[in-house]
Amino acid sequence: MLDLPAGAYTATLSSIGTPGLGLIGVDEVEPSDTAKLINLSSRAPVQGGANDIIAGFVISGVGQQKVMIRGWGIEAGVEPLLTLNQYPSGAFVASNNNWQTDSKAAEIPAHLKLPNPTDAGLLLDLPVGTYTVTLSSVGAKGIGLVGVDAVE
Repeated sequence: MLDLPAGAYTATLSSIGTPGLGLIGVDEVEPSDTAKLINLSSRAPVQGGANDIIAGFVISGVGQQKVMIRGWGIEAGVEPLLTLNQYPSGAFVASNNNWQTDSKAAEIPAHLKLPNPTDAGLLLDLPVGTYTVTLSSVGAKGIGLVGVDAVE
């Protein structure tokens, strides 16, 4: 447990024993009106099925939160596909494999647009709840990056 000033941080998870799947969680212990988590991202191998990247996030409070969910292909041939579901029900919310085809692509802030047209993106107004986003590839297996940003 850490008291951290505002800023950008990186957490790395590795194994000193047998390799396998791992999980890093970031939780605000004492909620504040002046600080909130605005971005979560993870880079990992996109290998298909149970070995795709899965990120979870929670929207708390009241009302809705505008979020930008992005998926990048870091290695050649990786063509990201994002699938967003509610947790724990698994109810489908949205998916995308080309950010320019998202229904709200024209509303994506310039600093959140993706450089490659085959990268995935979803701009959504989500109600309070818990969500999982899966990053898979409609192309080759390889390294991908998934990110979730709160949009003010």
